[in-house]
Amino acid sequence: MYYCENCHIASEEPRCPACGGRKLREPQNRDFCFLREMPVEEGEWLRERLREKGVDCVVQPLGDGLRSLLALPTKDCRVFVPWGGYAAAQEVLQEQADAETEFLREQLLRGADRLYLSARLEKKLRKTDPFRAAESVAAYCRRCIEGAGQITDEGRVTNCPRGGHYFRCLAEGFVFLVNSETMELLSVTPIRRG
Repeated sequence: MYYCENCHIASEEPRCPACGGRKLREPQNRDFCFLREMPVEEGEWLRERLREKGVDCVVQPLGDGLRSLLALPTKDCRVFVPWGGYAAAQEVLQEQADAETEFLREQLLRGADRLYLSARLEKKLRKTDPFRAAESVAAYCRRCIEGAGQITDEGRVTNCPRGGHYFRCLAEGFVFLVNSETMELLSVTPIRRG
């Protein structure tokens, strides 16, 4: 592992993913490493989970300055942990992500039989493998989503009268974006490797 003193990021790459710097060194136990940027409520939740595991952390408010000027609470924060607790913190985040994936999968499966996609998207997908060989593009996408390795809630759909959230599903080398309320498959994008 490498550590960037400017960005406080631990990385497996010899170049900092944030600033591109090459003057990285091996992390030391006293180094505080950037873990994640998140809403303040999630940061406080994470602080409690890490405290239960005996890992110190720093939750740093993050804002645009105007909220601070007006003495309003910030919406987001950055979480840092010492290098000695970095692996444990990553485990907590992975457990949280796994639990969220299963929760969101249950929500998607309740409406899976309603999953549909526009004729335009279906036509586009029919031109590519593995959709070309599928008897039904919608059924193939449904199976992929049911077995997705990761599902995340990417926020509210603002231009849909029925609302819903953007559910982002990673499966079979693709990112599937679904409206959780209407069950419309909005996009299918191949995951680019390296």
